[in-house]
Parts: sequence; C-alpha cells; structure tokens
Amino acid sequence: MRYCVYIDGFNLYNGIRQFGQEYKWLDVELLAQHLIENNATLVQVKLFTAKLNGNNEKIRHQGIYLKALAKHCKKTSIIFGYFSKARKCKHCDHKNFEEKQTDVNIACEMLKDAYLNNFDIAYLVSGDSDLLYPVNELKKLGKTIIVAMPPGRISQKLSKTATTSIRINETHLKNSQLPHRIQTARGFITQPLKWQKIVVLMGGNSAERVISLNSGEAVYNALKSQNIDCFKFDWQGDNLDQLWRQKFDTAFIVLHGRGGEDGYIQKQLENRGIRYTGSDSNASHNGMDKARTKMIWKQHNLTLAASIVASINQPIEPIDFPLPWVVKPTLEGSSIGISKVDNQTQLNDALTLAWQHNSHALVEQWIKGDEYTVAILGDKALPVVKIITEQGFYDYESKYHSNETQYLCPCGLSPSQEQALQAIALEAFFAINAKGWGRIDFIINHHNKPYLLEINTVPGMTSHSLVPMAAKAMGMNFNELVVAIINEI
Repeated sequence: MRYCVYIDGFNLYNGIRQFGQEYKWLDVELLAQHLIENNATLVQVKLFTAKLNGNNEKIRHQGIYLKALAKHCKKTSIIFGYFSKARKCKHCDHKNFEEKQTDVNIACEMLKDAYLNNFDIAYLVSGDSDLLYPVNELKKLGKTIIVAMPPGRISQKLSKTATTSIRINETHLKNSQLPHRIQTARGFITQPLKWQKIVVLMGGNSAERVISLNSGEAVYNALKSQNIDCFKFDWQGDNLDQLWRQKFDTAFIVLHGRGGEDGYIQKQLENRGIRYTGSDSNASHNGMDKARTKMIWKQHNLTLAASIVASINQPIEPIDFPLPWVVKPTLEGSSIGISKVDNQTQLNDALTLAWQHNSHALVEQWIKGDEYTVAILGDKALPVVKIITEQGFYDYESKYHSNETQYLCPCGLSPSQEQALQAIALEAFFAINAKGWGRIDFIINHHNKPYLLEINTVPGMTSHSLVPMAAKAMGMNFNELVVAIINEI
C-alpha cells in the first residue's frame, strides 16, 4: 500500500503548543512513518505552512527549522501559504482576526494526487473542519482518507467524514524529533536553544563540590539572562531519581571531579538518551584518571614528565628520576591533594595526603618552568593563558583564593610558539577522544620544551576560571561561551 501524508502545519503546531517548546523540533517524516502501517510505503509527506517575513526571533527559528527539515527529510515537500487580514470574524466579531489561506493548497494537493493515483491511502494531519470538502471528495473518488488529529485540535465533523480517524499523542511527538544537529555543506543546523529545556548539573559529592556550585550558578545565570528555559539541579550523589522525574532536553554538566567528570553522570544520561555537554562517558573516564591519561598520551608520543603510580598498601616501585617530585591523587581535580617533594623524607607525607582522596597517587618528576593552559572549544584551540603563582605551582589556593595569582592573555609566547602549543593541545584532546570543550595544562621548561600535565573535561566556569578568560580574549563573552558549549553537543 502506498501512503501520502498531508500535514496542516499551522494546525499541528497549535495543537502541540500545550507542551511549550518541547516538541517543536519535529521530524514530520518520522511522525508520518509512525502513523502509517509498519510495512507500508510512504510515498511523500507534504507540509503546509505559512511563509513568515521579518527578522524577529520567532521567524528566524522557523527558518532554522524549515532548513533542517528540508535537509533531513528527503520525502518531504514544504508548501507555503500566507497570512491575510480577514475583514471580520463572523462568529466572534473579532476585528483583528487573522486567517491562514493555506487550506486551498491542502485541498488542491490532495485532490491532484488522488486524480493522478499517487497514493492508495491518504493521511491528513489536522483537526480543522475547513478541510471537510477535500476529505469528502477523496471518499467520492474511492480513496481511503484517515485523519490524524493533533492534541487539542479535535473536529468531530472531520472525524465522522473521514474513513477513520486517530489522535496523535505525546509519544508520537516524543519519538519523532529531528537530530539535534544536522550537517550540511555549510556547517551544522542546530536546534534553537529557545526550543530546549536545559538542566544545569552542579554540586556533586567530590572534593570540588563548592567550585562546581559556583560554576553552576554562573552558567544558570547566563542561560536565564538569555531567556533560555532552564533549571539548576544540585546532584548530591544519591538524588538522581529526583532529576529523572523532571522533563528536560539537554544537560549542561558543570560537575567537577569524581562522579561528574569521570564518566558516571555521562553514562546515566547516555542510558536515557539525553544530550549533554562535553565528552562522552569513556573519554571522561580516561581523562579523569591522570595515570590512564598519561598512558594514552605516551602511546601518541606526546612529551610527558617521568612518573610512577603508587598504590596504598602496596610496595612502591623504585623512582629512577631525580628530585624534586610532585605527588597528586590520580582521580582528583583542582590540584586537590597535591604536594611538592624536595627530598625523600617528604614522600610519605605527600603520599598520605594524596591517598586521603584516592587509593592511587601519581609521583611525577617536577618540571621547572612556566605554566600555561589551552582551552578547547569544538575543534579549535582558544588563546593560550599563562599562569604565574606565588606558591611555586598552581594549587587549589592559587586557583580559587589567592589574589596574587596572575593570568596573562596574551600569554607572552611568540605567535609560532603559541600555535605550536595549541596544536599539541588539540592532539592531546583528541587522543583522549574528548569533545565539545575542555582544557589542557602544560609546563614549558627553561629550554622551551612543553610537557603535558593533564586534561580537564569539565573545566571551571567561575570568575577565576581559565576557559572564560581565554574566550574573552578572542571576543566571546561568558553568555556567548555558554551557548557555544551547548551548540557543540
């Protein structure tokens, strides 16, 4: 059996308005396929809508949607009608009544296809009684006509006139959404943020909880200031059931440290088919473990300081690289639990501190030099930031409390040196299979040789944070950065 589906776009979208913005990114071809029989042949979908002119946000979003539809739905034709002022509504005496003059287009297309025998069964997605005439005519021609009525747009007359009728429910809409991003020759078409509901995941139960709450508050305020539908959720390690009870399309993850940056929360979202910012669960897991990260980078022949892993209650292997050393937990961020060891007698205390946070510690050769960081957004490296601290290295105090820490951007490297560092950062980022956004930290020694330190797959977004600083240096403000991170999903 051959099916054609005719969709009154104005009727359909007014019918789903009750759900807010939730289902506006609708794949009408997939919806049509869900309505017809499983083994049926979908010949064509015809979507009838109004051509809106102007440059306001609503019209721009319609343009984005229709471009995505035209690119993604190969069996779909978009047929435009228009708006015109009616002289007066006969029923309600409303002087500003607006009527969309596309019903005649729907009638003509349905009847033309019937006369040309282009289908065996026609579906009409509408609840508009004005379409009784073409439905009647199709039945006179011996055609089967099924009316699929959108939520809240029910016409008893249309239902009785058609061969049969069904009602489109929320499950149909939920299972018929376009891909979030659609690739074209000129780049990606991305679902407008105003059509999404975003949760900002913040807090967590790691040692970086306070920083995460600050980052989350900043991101939430940036979204709110742009009138984007969002809410914040303080994940405390045992309350995810509360999150799943809420409706949202996208998660902006600003959970730092274990639980939020190690792939756990990413895996939970993946299991539910929910989009989220940043790297996937595997890349997050690899990036959070400093020892695993170094192993992957070593396989890519990237320059690293010599190191060993020391595990609690296990013999420590001989350290064959010279003092000083730096000792840090393998699964902690924000330089928590980190110590510099200048002589052998300090090693036990340094390991004890690191083991308070994790059962494995990285003992690494201290590289004397200057600290730099490279933020990544999508497939581009942002301007390099140089970090100068009073502590001798960029520890937790230097990052979040000290007013003496200096950040230089421009960083003082020559253009060729900066480009080389950015290239290494991108190679290191993609070696982990990271994506979306992140940050790569370096030490450049006094012979101008760069050593990779670590990757941050969920960097900070506070007033002291380095990714916003780098973005600002290239002319991108905080609000724009937040939107750009979401658009990299």
